[in-house]
Amino acid sequence: MVPDLVREATYLGRSDSLGSPVISDETVKTVNYIGFIPLLVAAMQEQQTTISTLQDQLAAMQQDLASCYAAHGSTDQRTMGPGAGAGAGDALRTDLYIIPNPVADLTQLRYTVATPGRTRLEVSDASGKRLEVLEEAVREVGSYSHAWNTTDLAPGTYHCTLYLNDSFVVKKAVKVAR
Repeated sequence: MVPDLVREATYLGRSDSLGSPVISDETVKTVNYIGFIPLLVAAMQEQQTTISTLQDQLAAMQQDLASCYAAHGSTDQRTMGPGAGAGAGDALRTDLYIIPNPVADLTQLRYTVATPGRTRLEVSDASGKRLEVLEEAVREVGSYSHAWNTTDLAPGTYHCTLYLNDSFVVKKAVKVAR
């Protein structure tokens, strides 16, 4: 298909006022750039499919890693903030992932719940001012997802917080201009 987008064209030479050739005829190759658009769109769609698959795999590996930490009694507290509701093992299995991050217009907030309870997802600005409660629910142990539309947000840093009973997880999201 790509060779079909290349053609030969002849540019006619020029003569001066006496009829003497100044520039001779020249044959050149030309490219139909408009014809490349469907190829580029298809390549971008294939790339986006690959990116989505890799993001899903990364999220699954992050969840597996958190479960592994919990199973081996790690005291790593990076994923859970202070609170009285969850023990160390539970804290390591409850987590929040922002995929993709940096965020353009739409992203997924994927989270795991280690103990059943009341959850709340909310977004605040860099100064800590709450902007929006995205979701409130009573959840069983498992993995969940929430589509987050950020088109109304200005570029900058935001904090996504997952509350589970008396504990919470905070992750930073960076909104970029499109």
